[in-house]
Amino acid sequence: MRILALMMLMVIGCGKTEQPVNTDENKSTTAKPVRGKLADQAVGTYESNPDKFEDWTLVLAEDGTGTLRDGQVKGVKTSWKVADDKIHVIIYAPRGEQSIFFNVGNNGDLNCFRVVLPDGRQRDMSFTLKKIK
Repeated sequence: MRILALMMLMVIGCGKTEQPVNTDENKSTTAKPVRGKLADQAVGTYESNPDKFEDWTLVLAEDGTGTLRDGQVKGVKTSWKVADDKIHVIIYAPRGEQSIFFNVGNNGDLNCFRVVLPDGRQRDMSFTLKKIK
């Protein structure tokens, strides 16, 4: 359990990171909505079971943005998309960009099956985030 907690701390990191700045005046910075049945189903707020996993709250917005919060970080920006009938969440952590891949359960919960670390290493993982909103 401690190894899992340490790995999740590596995923989220600690501290602040600078956000990229749009230097091209002609490009739009407005996020576009994620569309489709699975995307509509995925929009919402999810929580982990702190007895079985870290205390996480993940919010996925209609425009493809989101926030991941845990007990140590107030909120890390994320983005998400649907790829191959899976939910791909990208975490913009201080230690680098990381990805978490989820299947959507029949009850709407997100079931993690893989994490990709900033150095490209992949870890098969299994935890569930329960949909609360």
